[in-house]
Amino acid sequence: MRRRVTRSAFTFLVGSLAVVAAVCSSPDGAQELTPTASSTPSRGLGAEDPSQGSVVGIVDGVTIKVETAGAVYLIRYLGVSLPLDGDAAGATDFNRFLVEGKLVELAKDVVDTDADGALLRYVYSDGEMVNTKLLTGGWATVADRPASFEQVETFMRAEADAKANRRGVWSEEISHGPETPTPAPSAASGFGAGGTLPNPLGPGLRGPCDFSGTPEPIIKGNVDLRSGERTYHVPGGLFYSTTVIDETQGEAWFCTEVEAQALGWKRSKR
Repeated sequence: MRRRVTRSAFTFLVGSLAVVAAVCSSPDGAQELTPTASSTPSRGLGAEDPSQGSVVGIVDGVTIKVETAGAVYLIRYLGVSLPLDGDAAGATDFNRFLVEGKLVELAKDVVDTDADGALLRYVYSDGEMVNTKLLTGGWATVADRPASFEQVETFMRAEADAKANRRGVWSEEISHGPETPTPAPSAASGFGAGGTLPNPLGPGLRGPCDFSGTPEPIIKGNVDLRSGERTYHVPGGLFYSTTVIDETQGEAWFCTEVEAQALGWKRSKR
């Protein structure tokens, strides 16, 4: 007797054959998936949005190259720019001193990239924001674009501090009278191995120092000979009067707290 194949049984049979064909089409039995548009890298230099990485190149005073997970990203410091009449070479050297070869943290804001495709980021090195260090030192100014960002008020205050103390690009406002001799180089002026911290006021010039109001530096940079920790003391501090500076031990005098902090010294908590 001939059996009839019902429509439901036929449908089940066809579906089963399709499943078997799909499984057998892959050598290991796994189903092959076609990549979607969302899985395709959206950046030319890397597919991820980096939150940290190692600095592998210094492009200029406000631009670096950062490597993470095998990809290299062009990073521009958000909210800062190099003034046309500024010391571009000095800014590049200062930027190199702050971040070259270091692991940096990257944070984004409302604008992701600039017109050149570089990632706009707040950059942190050793727990401190590099963007503000450039502004406070007078190496950079607050950028016109983006017009608004989270740290704009902080950046404006940093720029105002540099302007008030006539640092870097703002030193042009200094009246050119008799030059004040520049102190002999010491540990306070060293970038590190073989480097020298550029004078933001230019050769032979120094603005009024913190706490003295004159070109005389009175901030004391002290080195702990046991731990190597470098701490600076300001007038009024508990240990200021008893701290004696010995430059042969790497200790130094600083004109401003910004100068001391830029060179990696920490303010005494007492």
